[in-house]
Amino acid sequence: MEAQDNTDIKAGGGTGKITWKLSNGTLIISGNKVMPNYKYKDDSSISTPWYPYRDFIVSIIIEDGVTSIGKFAFYGCKNLTSITIPKSVTKIGWWAFDNIECEKLRSINVDNDNPVYSSEKGILFDKVKTVLIQFPPTKTDRYYAIPKSVTKIDDNAFSKCANLAYIIIPDGVTSIGSGAFSHCYNLMYIVIPNGVKCIGFATFSNCESLISVTIPDSVTNIGWGAFHNCFSLKSITLPKGITEIGNGKCTFSECDFEHIYLQNEQPPTTDCNTFKEVDKETCVLHLPSGSKKRYANAEGWKEFKNIEEEVKIDIEKYFENSLFADVPLQKN
Repeated sequence: MEAQDNTDIKAGGGTGKITWKLSNGTLIISGNKVMPNYKYKDDSSISTPWYPYRDFIVSIIIEDGVTSIGKFAFYGCKNLTSITIPKSVTKIGWWAFDNIECEKLRSINVDNDNPVYSSEKGILFDKVKTVLIQFPPTKTDRYYAIPKSVTKIDDNAFSKCANLAYIIIPDGVTSIGSGAFSHCYNLMYIVIPNGVKCIGFATFSNCESLISVTIPDSVTNIGWGAFHNCFSLKSITLPKGITEIGNGKCTFSECDFEHIYLQNEQPPTTDCNTFKEVDKETCVLHLPSGSKKRYANAEGWKEFKNIEEEVKIDIEKYFENSLFADVPLQKN
């Protein structure tokens, strides 16, 4: 929805023990108390008093004294572009101004004296920048290198960041949240650092331009819908440590795979929905030597018609039968 003419919209009132005022597209929240948590109602609306005016809200200023931002506080504010957070806020509730519902958000600005949160170039972090909480979806960056101090990427942190094509994840990251990169429509390449053990629910779902992803040996589980609708992804290598793929919940559904390379001799646990809509007539499974029979009988894998094993060559026997049979074989 396009931003509406908000020059003459004025409203205000109280909610819990705080007050609010909307004027000329700016919502100002004041008080010296906790902001209430709000509810998602049966009619899909939110219980905030400013929800009827959500399409007119372009910026939000939370004044010093307010100590929290309630759950669902600014959900549905489709035209919100910036939010200012004071030093007094020490808690931000779930889905308060997430990228999915605040899809025009460009900047999150935190007071430098806030003891819990911080911001850098409009990006929200915890105070010491070990957790990247939220990268606003309409920032114009095409390339972003996550700071080396970050060890955790929060749920939905980069969701709907349609401008990003390249993201560098530092080696210190060990946790990537659910939906962290979902709907990054122009993201092309990603390297997941060694140390990440799980690729969670919908982490890269709907990354329609993703053509290359590197999964490290540390990963043992790939969650539900992790790569759903990544239809530019033509091949993927699944490392030896992976023992479970999504419990069958469309992990790689709609991927246009031509090749899948597996390094585990034992088929990871999965089922027929994991590769839903993948062309199992043409896609080739590349397997470790001696594992073809196991995959050919395993749920979720047996539907693939083209299965190839890697060929291991016995070097000594090769030379025994070659023209070089009389040349001594050097051994270390």
